Amino acid sequence: ARAALGEFLRVDFVEAAGEALPFADELFDACYSVFLFHELPRKTRQEVLGESIRVLKRRGFIGCVDSIQTG
Repeated sequence: ARAALGEFLRVDFVEAAGEALPFADELFDACYSVFLFHELPRKTRQEVLGESIRVLKRRGFIGCVDSIQTG
């Protein structure tokens, strides 16, 4: 991703636990997750969603793409 997006100066990459994001409250206009939640334990899902809401600005957008895992 760093190589593919290297020409964009306003793109940063941060590695962090989703349940303890290192960002200020209401910082982002949008948060999204792609194929993450089905990999997380139920309690952690709630924590990650809570953190996503915390860092999201009022009237921000939250998006999630995932799949139902039955096994």
